[in-house]
Amino acid sequence: MPEESAFLSSSRVLMSFEKRAPPDLCYYRATMESVQRVYNDVRALLCEKDLGHYVEPVEHVFEVECLRRKYRPDGDVKLLLIAESHVRVSPDCFASKGSGFIYQHHYYTPWWHDFILPAFGKRQPTNPEKRLRWLECLKFSGFWLLDVSLLSLSGYHKVDRSWPRRPLDGLREEIIKVSWGCHVKDIFDQIMDQGCPPVVCAFESISFVLPWATKDQATIVKFKGRGNAPVFHSLDYPYGTQRFCDAARKARIEACFLESHSRN
Repeated sequence: MPEESAFLSSSRVLMSFEKRAPPDLCYYRATMESVQRVYNDVRALLCEKDLGHYVEPVEHVFEVECLRRKYRPDGDVKLLLIAESHVRVSPDCFASKGSGFIYQHHYYTPWWHDFILPAFGKRQPTNPEKRLRWLECLKFSGFWLLDVSLLSLSGYHKVDRSWPRRPLDGLREEIIKVSWGCHVKDIFDQIMDQGCPPVVCAFESISFVLPWATKDQATIVKFKGRGNAPVFHSLDYPYGTQRFCDAARKARIEACFLESHSRN
């Protein structure tokens, strides 16, 4: 797609999202325009490397950031989880269920059983209705998620079976640095400047972007994979479920799902 046409297409999508925007439209518009600039820069980077066919539709990126903003706590963030990115989904899946993102309640991620439910007090099957209720509870408790990349870095095999799962890994650090430097870092700095800074939990694979002082104090976790799956939930594994539970306790928001149930 020519650069001018791509920009106009992104602008039309942004205007459609503004129709669903919250009352503070000026702040919302500035945020989403920043997201669009990052999207354009990453798209240009991929096109230069003949990887333009992997570019995620801008609608997916905008929905992710709209949901992220929707579930940002109204007060201070108490527990900040810093991860890599959302997961790429096919156009058909997006049309029926939305983006591959934990804040999309129609989408199930193993994070629910690897991190969220054990830390916040529920151990049971999930469904969209329960996840919607729990997401509101997480917002109320002070939990929030930031991704260091605004564009998806995994899940591409869900779009086309001939595609690799992570085709952008050769440019991963460059993509993350564009997203972090041009958008995410400002939000991160704002949160860390709160009167009471949050407990920070970060995935080891993206910790290279964090300031040393933050990284030194952060709770570090890893993604669950074949190598660590047998021990991921064990008490003595230092990068799995129990470490995230430790961070929730440190932030004093552990078992918040149970507290929410008792209030109801």
